[in-house]
Amino acid sequence: MGKPLMLQKSVPLDDFSTGVSERASIFADMINPLSPEYGVKAALASKNVKMDKDGIESCKGYREVLTSALADMITGEYEYILKGLTTQRFHLVTAGTDLYVVSGASATSIYSGLTPDIPCNFITYNGVVIVMNGIDDMIEWAGSGSAVPVTVNDPNTIFDNGHPAFAEIFRNQLFYSGDPVDPYKIWKPAPGTHNDFDNTLGTVDGFLVGAGDGQAITGLKALTNDIMLIYKENKVLGLSGSSPFGSEGDPFTIREVSSNIGCIAPKSIVSVGKDHFFLSSEGFKSFSTVQQYGDIQDGDPMYKLSRYWETINRTESALSKAFATYIPSEKTIYLHLPSGASTQNDVIFTYHVLTGTTGIRTGITAACGAMVNGKYYTGGYTGQVSEQLFGHTYGESGAIETSWESKWLFYSSSKKIFRNLQLYFDSNGTAVLQIQVQVMKMNGEIVTVTKTASGVETTDVFDVALFDISAFDAGGASVFKMNNVSRGRAVKVKIINNAANQNWRLQKFEIGVVNLGRAAA
Repeated sequence: MGKPLMLQKSVPLDDFSTGVSERASIFADMINPLSPEYGVKAALASKNVKMDKDGIESCKGYREVLTSALADMITGEYEYILKGLTTQRFHLVTAGTDLYVVSGASATSIYSGLTPDIPCNFITYNGVVIVMNGIDDMIEWAGSGSAVPVTVNDPNTIFDNGHPAFAEIFRNQLFYSGDPVDPYKIWKPAPGTHNDFDNTLGTVDGFLVGAGDGQAITGLKALTNDIMLIYKENKVLGLSGSSPFGSEGDPFTIREVSSNIGCIAPKSIVSVGKDHFFLSSEGFKSFSTVQQYGDIQDGDPMYKLSRYWETINRTESALSKAFATYIPSEKTIYLHLPSGASTQNDVIFTYHVLTGTTGIRTGITAACGAMVNGKYYTGGYTGQVSEQLFGHTYGESGAIETSWESKWLFYSSSKKIFRNLQLYFDSNGTAVLQIQVQVMKMNGEIVTVTKTASGVETTDVFDVALFDISAFDAGGASVFKMNNVSRGRAVKVKIINNAANQNWRLQKFEIGVVNLGRAAA
C-alpha cells in the first residue's frame, strides 16, 4: 500500500509588484518572499496590464479628443499655465505650420509659420510660453491674441540669430540650446528675461560645451538647485554657478558627470523629484543625487526589460524621436518607442518610480505627449489628440489586448507537489477571459488546460471545476479552480483578453501543495 498524502498546504500569492522580468529565471519560488522574483511578484510576460502589490488590472484605453483631426502630424504638446487673479490652463499643440490651442473637441490656430514635421518644445518663463524647434525663429504667447516671433535684443551679437530647440530654467534664469547649426552652444539671456542679450552689465553669456568631442547637446535639465545637467549624445556634464564664466561672485563651472552615458532623444528626459530619467544608446537610464555626499549616481531602471530592447528600432533617426512622460497620478513613466522597423512610436515601456514595477503597453501610437490639467494626452501622426487612460477601448471601439503570464511556480521543498489552483478575480469585471494553465509533471512532461468562453480544452485528464468566466456576477464570487493535478512539480498561468469594452482585475493566487508520497499517482 502506498504512503498516504499529508494534509494540503495552501500558499497565497498576491504581490505582483516586480512586473515584467524577462532577464531573470523563468522559475519562481513560492515561499521565498525576500526575492524580487518570489511567487507571482515577477511576470514572465505581460501586455497592457498594471501590476502592483494588490493585484493585476487591465489598462485603460484612450478617447480621441478632436472632432476633426488636424491636417498634419502633431509635433509638440504642452500645458501652458498662466497665473494671475485666476489661473488659466491652455492645452497647446503644434502641427504642420501652426500652433494651436485645444479647447473641448476643437483646435484654434494662434500662429502659422513653423516648419512642418519638426519636433517642437515649450517652456514658460515670466508668464510667457516660448516655442522652439531648432529651425525657425522662436515664438511666444502670453495667453491672448496671436503668438508672435520672439523679438531678441542682441547688440553684442551673442545670440547671433540662434535657433534653439529646447530650454531650461536654472537658478531662476533661462538657458537655451539645441541649435543644429551650433550644436555645442548654450545661451543665457539677462536674468529675468527670455530675449535680452544686451551684455552691458556682464550678465549675459553664450558658451561652447565640449566642441571638440563632436557630440551635440541633446538636453538641459536642472537636477537640483545647485546643478543643471547638460546632456550630450554619449556624455553628461553638470553646470553649477549663477553668473557668466569669469565673472565675480558665483561664476559658472562645468564638471563631467558621465563619460560614457548620454541622451539620444531630447524629449525622453523627465524629472521626478531629484531624479532624472532619459533614453541613452544603451537603454533607459537614470541619475539621482546621493544626499550624504552630493554625488550623482546613475541607474538602469528598466533593466528587467532587457530582452524587449531587442524588439525596438534602434536606428538613430527613429530612436531620436522617442519621448517620455511622467504621469503623477500613476507614479509611472511612459516611454514611447518605435518597434521593429517602424519609424513611429508604437510601443510603451512603463516604469513605476516608487516600486520599480515594469510593464509593456501596445496599441498606442504617438509622436508626443503632455500632462494637461492632470490628464495624459498624446499627439498622433495623423493629427489627432488623444486622452489616454480613459475608458476600456482604443478610440471608439478598438480592442485592448491584455495578457499576463506567470513564471513557472514551484515549491522550494522537493517533497511538495502542486495539486490545485485558485485565481480570485474582482467580481465587477466585465471581461471574457481565456485562462491557460500549464503543469510540469515530475517527469518533465508539460500538459495544458485552457478555459475559453466556449468551455474547457485539455491535453490531459484533470478534475477541473471552473466558474463561467464569461459572465461575472457583480457581488458574487469569481474564482477559477483547478483540482487534483497528478504529480505537478511546477505550474504556470496565462490570462488573456482581446475584446473591446472589457476590463478585469485579478486579486490573488492560491496554490495548494501536498507532500510527495507513493500514493500521489
